[in-house]
Amino acid sequence: MLRDNYQVDHDLIAEYFPAKVTIRHMLSVFESIFGLEIQNLKCNRGDHIWHPEVKVFSVHDRISSTFFGFLYLDIFLREGKFNHAANFNIFPSYSVPVGMDPPLVCTALVCNVAHPLHDKPALLKHHEVITLFHELGHAFHDLLGRSKYATFHGHRTVADFVEAPSQLLEYWCWVPECLQRLSCHYSYVSRDVDGDYEGDTSMNHPTRATKEIPRRLVESLVETRSINQGILTMRQVAFSNFDLKIHCPDSHEAIKSMDIAEIYNSLLQRTSLLQGPDDGYQWGHGYATTPHYIWGQEANYYSYLYTRILAANMWWSNFHADPMSQEVGLKYRKRILEHGGSQNEQIALTKFLGGEPTVKVYLRYL
Repeated sequence: MLRDNYQVDHDLIAEYFPAKVTIRHMLSVFESIFGLEIQNLKCNRGDHIWHPEVKVFSVHDRISSTFFGFLYLDIFLREGKFNHAANFNIFPSYSVPVGMDPPLVCTALVCNVAHPLHDKPALLKHHEVITLFHELGHAFHDLLGRSKYATFHGHRTVADFVEAPSQLLEYWCWVPECLQRLSCHYSYVSRDVDGDYEGDTSMNHPTRATKEIPRRLVESLVETRSINQGILTMRQVAFSNFDLKIHCPDSHEAIKSMDIAEIYNSLLQRTSLLQGPDDGYQWGHGYATTPHYIWGQEANYYSYLYTRILAANMWWSNFHADPMSQEVGLKYRKRILEHGGSQNEQIALTKFLGGEPTVKVYLRYL
């Protein structure tokens, strides 16, 4: 449907997003929005990094030169590695007595991007660009946090808010100007011992692609944003209902006799209106592949959908008119990101928005 109706070829689009170059462009976007200076550090000692592929960056405030901490990027797939995309806080910030050096925040972005092919650098599909932006949202929530106690640092907020800052940053991945800024066709990428970098290579010929992704490709991609969003949203509703149902049984006997597969599959089918492969509901155990139901946030899966409403409100009220506005970015950094979980998130959000968040804004996007 994407290819035939919208002329969107995700393999072609990926050619404009070589992983290492695109990530550097992503970091430059964060520099612009949040008023930062981000520098790539050379770490040759094994006790500073856990694998040779890990990259380390220092993060400073551009105006005051305040040092925030270290950002570790571990993006490539390898055997035995954590097999999802996530951000991990290694060391949090907290207040110290006057005269003592403040703790340096360390945070790590872990992904599983496929390694380069023999004739191309590693390329990112658009959904991987979104994932990286999302997880970097957690990373900068972490790096810019300045709460009194470590337990409230960065993305240690209430579960009903923690995903909102990262979901907000996904919006930049649908802004044509931002996508063009992130892009660089792989034929313009050279190789050196430190990794990929932009440079004019020997691939000069009449049919060579433009360096920046063409506007027509970007506009076609943006047109597809809402494709299947109704189904995907109702799928999230089904997962949320399942999460609540299995963690809120009426009695001990009820949980013992619960047919979890039937509950999961019936909710998924009835809510999404997508028919399963059989007449009954014994056609799989998809819940067994979802750690969210058992990793410490039980009965809270609904927050992933709820925080999308909050993210939509932040985007449309502040960033939509000028996504690269540093004035708005600094306002967001000071009022939301710096406080982590040390303030009442609902009150802070209402002040940032200039009013209460509403579901209507998210429905407009859908």
